[in-house]
Amino acid sequence: MTGCDLENLRSLMIQAVQVHQQGRLAEAMVLYRKVLALDPRQPEAHNNRGVIQRSLGQAGAAEASYRDAIAIKPDYVDAHTNLANLLRKTRPAEALLFYERANALKPDNANILYNYAATLLELDRQAEAANAYRRAIAIRPQFAEAWSNLGVALADLSELQQANEAYRRAIALKPDLVQAYTNLGLVLQEQGLPEEAITAFDSALKLKPASFADRTNRIFAELYRPGVRLSDVARLSMQSEQTMVPEARVSPASPRRPKVGFVSADFRHHAAGLLVISALEGLSQLGFELFCYSSSPRSDALTIRFQNAATWRPAWGLSDDELAAQIRDDGIDILFDLSGFSRGHRLGVFARRAAPIQIAWVGYPATTGLSTIDYLLSDHWQAPLGADNFYSEKLLRLTHPYICFDPPPDAPEPGALPALKNGFITFGSFNALKKVNSQVISLWSRVLAELPEARLLLKSPAFDCPGTKAQALLRFRRAGVASEQLTILGGSSPEEHLAAMVEADVALDTFPYSGGITTLEALWMGQPVITWPGETMASRHSFAYLSAAGLAEFAVPDADAYVALAVGLARDPSKLSELRAGMRVRIQSSPLTDKSGFCVELAKVLEDIFHSRSCDLH
Repeated sequence: MTGCDLENLRSLMIQAVQVHQQGRLAEAMVLYRKVLALDPRQPEAHNNRGVIQRSLGQAGAAEASYRDAIAIKPDYVDAHTNLANLLRKTRPAEALLFYERANALKPDNANILYNYAATLLELDRQAEAANAYRRAIAIRPQFAEAWSNLGVALADLSELQQANEAYRRAIALKPDLVQAYTNLGLVLQEQGLPEEAITAFDSALKLKPASFADRTNRIFAELYRPGVRLSDVARLSMQSEQTMVPEARVSPASPRRPKVGFVSADFRHHAAGLLVISALEGLSQLGFELFCYSSSPRSDALTIRFQNAATWRPAWGLSDDELAAQIRDDGIDILFDLSGFSRGHRLGVFARRAAPIQIAWVGYPATTGLSTIDYLLSDHWQAPLGADNFYSEKLLRLTHPYICFDPPPDAPEPGALPALKNGFITFGSFNALKKVNSQVISLWSRVLAELPEARLLLKSPAFDCPGTKAQALLRFRRAGVASEQLTILGGSSPEEHLAAMVEADVALDTFPYSGGITTLEALWMGQPVITWPGETMASRHSFAYLSAAGLAEFAVPDADAYVALAVGLARDPSKLSELRAGMRVRIQSSPLTDKSGFCVELAKVLEDIFHSRSCDLH
């Protein structure tokens, strides 16, 4: 190449970069092509062309351009980073390799480590992600976003108090960092501090009032707040739709058996997954064509059951628009939301009217407030007559409980009443710590004060965090409960969790957010559950299950009745022994485990609303 050619090449490259920086992408592409026509071994031209191609949605071409740049210049950090950023969404494991190479070439770059850590977090490699975030922070101590995401990794590792501190450090560094307030609210909620969580969510909303995600977190937190009213939840929920303004499209229904889809991030060993698996398997056996759209890559043995019952659609890498299009392409007639406002939800898809008929079910026990969700599946215990005005959806009330319990096949036998060998009564609470608010602790302390020889067994994954456990002990001590009366256990395998339940004589339910799958498992393990239902669906889960099992006497109207019932049961071991011995037979013969009857009723409900909608449209 002559000196004149080199000068022309340099001039073209400078011009291309300038035009590119000005946002004139088409002109820049022409100039980069000219550069590469003169010298195909210009790595910067290949890399920059890839940047434009990616911005135009040409992922395949962009990948090829980045790889060309790396082939020419193996130590080209920007090309490695750009390729990793491109691959992160669709091939995260491969993206990690390029982040690692970029970091090896430039180990003092905090941004590379930040993106590397974020990818590890997306792959559920939380411990490695936490280490990478710490390395980024060591390079740039004022990196607020890294502090916030470090908190996410720590929270996933059940190091809740450390996560709490990381979020507060992020806020101190960057007071307008919305995600830090959001994350702080979530971890405070997990630590059983709903009022403080609400304050954090409110701070996030002040900074970003149009954030639908933060508004849903705020609404969900309301369900845990002592004294919550059904009208409070309805008001907040129905205000939330204004933050979502996607185009809603309606696909026509047809007069055949409906195709049914389910959207969730919890098709695994999770409360939502455990509560709906029987229904999907039953509907499949009845001949329904089912689809599961999974918003999470997490999977376990229960996931396989969902995959066997339905056509499986991985959806965690899809945008709301892309997932809505997939659902329409599959011809789904009835679409269930199994998340509501919980983590990993895809309400944006429902706001886009992905299916002609849309139903809210397990996952969030309240109204979504979305006009595009037509129905909410419930029962007459959890949504009694008179509650309809507090739901934007039309209530579908089953005569069965709104779920079908699938008893764990590997659960140990309840055995004899533990109090007979211990010489004292053991109350148990196996609900998430976020349900154990200050009023719950106060009421339980009254029970233990009446029975100084009694013990309270608490088990929650949140207690794996030493700081959170110490904080809980302090809260109970301030309520007058001696540490000797408490046994605190953390997370475990499902089998170990059920084995721990064997050690309790009576289960104490939380309020205003009662137990769901936890109450059903406690009953299966022989424990009566004392519950105090309120107005909200979240407060009435246990009441519904107890009523269906013929145990409505364990639902009380007020705090005094709660204490009286707990004390009375503790002083009547013969009654507890009788209850424990017959509990499994009682549950097995109740509507709670009537899989056939439940699925036949649900199938009729689905066909009725489907054919009714078809008639309306034609």
